Amino acid sequence: MLATVHRITQDETLYPRVLLKRLGAAAPEQLTLVGNVDLLAHNKTALFCSARTPGDAILRTFDTVRRFRDDGVTVISGFHSPIEKECLHILLRGRQPIINLPGACYRIYAHPLRMSARVRGWPPSLSVTVHWAAEARYPGICPTPK
Repeated sequence: MLATVHRITQDETLYPRVLLKRLGAAAPEQLTLVGNVDLLAHNKTALFCSARTPGDAILRTFDTVRRFRDDGVTVISGFHSPIEKECLHILLRGRQPIINLPGACYRIYAHPLRMSARVRGWPPSLSVTVHWAAEARYPGICPTPK
């Protein structure tokens, strides 16, 4: 069963004001979200990791992500690089919220967050997937969820 699809526009209170502030006129008119939209109001910590990272930095990253998981920190990421994907597996062992920002085409049911969450019995109320960049970059090829 797929999660509920929500669409929010710039004039709605849930729309992240930071997008308007940072992107100005380039901010997307609408965001398509799948999952618990209330997570957007949480304080968030972004996770970005290079595909080429020294081993000691990787170990520190995993330790930090375990602390995020144990402390219930809301993590926002695309979970694209190998390190980010491993961090996702660490996070899915906890109950903290996760916000996913895919940067390319993903079917909701095939994204690693959805697949891992479903296998592990992770509650969908703790996740949200935000779509906007893919549809703008690849119109007609990467449609947002219906």
